[in-house]
Parts: sequence; C-alpha cells; structure tokens
Amino acid sequence: MDGDHSASNATRVSGNKRKFGDHEHDVSVSKKSCTECVAIVSSTIESLVVFKDELASIRTLLSGSFDKLKDELASLFFDSFQSVKDELASCQNELDKWKSAFKKESFVPARKSPEPQHVIDYIQTLRSSDKYLKEELEIAQMKLAIRDLKAQLKPESEKLTDGDTEVHDEQQQQGSTPSGPSRNVAYLEEELRAANARIAELNEYQEVELKEMVKQLEYYRNLGKLILDKFPDLVPPQPAPEDNNDQR
Repeated sequence: MDGDHSASNATRVSGNKRKFGDHEHDVSVSKKSCTECVAIVSSTIESLVVFKDELASIRTLLSGSFDKLKDELASLFFDSFQSVKDELASCQNELDKWKSAFKKESFVPARKSPEPQHVIDYIQTLRSSDKYLKEELEIAQMKLAIRDLKAQLKPESEKLTDGDTEVHDEQQQQGSTPSGPSRNVAYLEEELRAANARIAELNEYQEVELKEMVKQLEYYRNLGKLILDKFPDLVPPQPAPEDNNDQR
C-alpha cells in the first residue's frame, strides 16, 4: 500500500509541474510591463520638466511685469506728488506775498493779520463811500443848478444888489457891469467841472482796483478751497472750547 501511495503522489506532483515555455512567457510579459512602466515614467518626467521650465518662464515674465508696473506706479505717484507739492509751494508763496502786501496797507490794524473778512469789509466800505460821494456830488450839482436858475430869473437890478459885494465893487471900479451869471457862479461851475473830472478819474481808478481785488480774492478763495479739498490734513482741527465750569 505504501508503494501505491508513493506512486500516486509522484504522479500527482509530476502532473502539477509547469513547462519551461510557460516560464519564458511570464518573463517576457513582465519585461514588457516594466518597459511600458519605464516609458510612462520617462514621459511623465519629461512632461514635468517641460512644465517646470514653462512655470519658471511664466514666473520670470510675471516678476518682470510686476517690477515694471511697480516702477511705473512709483514714478507716477512721485511725479503727481511732486507736482502737487510744487503747486502748493507756489500757492503758499502767492498767499505770503498777498499777506505781506496787506500788512503794509494802512487799513489793516497794527499787530493783526489781514483776515479775509476784514479785507471784504474794507472793500464794502469803499463801495459805500463811493456811493455816498456820488450822492453828495449829485446834491451839489442840483444846488448849483437851482442857484444859477434863480440868478437868471432875477431882474437886472436884483442881480446887481444881490451879487457878491467884492465882485460888484471890483466891477464898479473897472466900469463894467455883469452880464449873464455872476462871476462867483462861473467860478463855482469851473471848480465843479474840475471836481467832477477828478472824481470821475478817481471813480474809474477805484472801480478798476476794486474789480481786480475782488477777482484776486475770489481766485485765492477758490484755490484755497481746492487745496483743502485735496489735502484736508493741512488745516489742523480746532481745539475744543474750554469749559468755564472746569476752570472754576
């Protein structure tokens, strides 16, 4: 029985053995799979290298564009800031010039800065004075016209008796009689014409000066408003009012 069992085992073992051709087939399949894996890995590595190079190129391009943009922004900001700074310095010099000019004028109180409201009040005073002078001039002209008309309507005898005594005596000494308006009226008319001419010149000059001054004040007021709108930090905030109760 042992011999039969051994024979059967030998037959079973010999039946399970693979042939040599099957081993060669498995080895060739394994080699082919390894070759394909190596090719895939190599292709992947090449793709990664190409991607890395492209990424480096894009990074270099972006870095150059960023640096260029940063330089352009810095240059633009510097130019704008310098332009605003120069304009502000020019405005400050102009304001200092006007402030110095106002300080030299007599209408500005001593030891006081020429406030805009004070200048505006002075201009309004000049306008009121000009209006008052015009009204006084019209009244004087009307009075002289009425006096001249009364003198012309009087008879010759009354003209002689009501005339100026000194002028009448001088005319009597020269042997001449007045004809038409008396000499004092003619003298007053001449003086009035001269005064009118002088007042007209002064009014014209004053109107030109006032218009120019108002124009300049309006310009600098708008300029100051524009500067304050652009740079609100230039004017410090006003201090809080002190409480009298706290002081006590």
